[in-house]
Amino acid sequence: MLVGLLCTMPSGVAKKHWFTELLDLAGASPESVAGNARELKELDDWFTESVQFMNDPDLSFQLFLPDDNASFVERQNALADFCAGYNYGFGIGMTGKSNQKLPADTREFLEDIQAIEAADIAKGDQADENAFVEIAEYVRMGVLLAHEEHQPAARSNNVSSTTNKVH
Repeated sequence: MLVGLLCTMPSGVAKKHWFTELLDLAGASPESVAGNARELKELDDWFTESVQFMNDPDLSFQLFLPDDNASFVERQNALADFCAGYNYGFGIGMTGKSNQKLPADTREFLEDIQAIEAADIAKGDQADENAFVEIAEYVRMGVLLAHEEHQPAARSNNVSSTTNKVH
């Protein structure tokens, strides 16, 4: 969800939406939030890192997926979950921008990741493994393309990064 938000709105606005969604999903009350300052700081740090990775001019952004030691089904489910969250965040970010026509590349990418999100889980043989790697790279590059199309100034203004995984 965070990556979809960052592709469609300035980071300050995305941060507000992201925190609101997280707190709503957790069913957190204002009273319970006040008692979790350390966890909120960790989320805030994660958000800041995510912005840096999305804006990294070296394109080092990587999907945060389980490593190769995880089962193929677990990795496929994680990719589908990423696509679902991305679509959700992108949709939130585009709310109220109905008069803004999406570039053809972005429209095609959104259709593709909707299909990836809905795809059946494969067995995990070598052909499936190779296809998974190619699909994950396609999603990674599609995210970067959509981000550049909607937030072009952000990438050129940010040159620092410390890690390369975004949830």
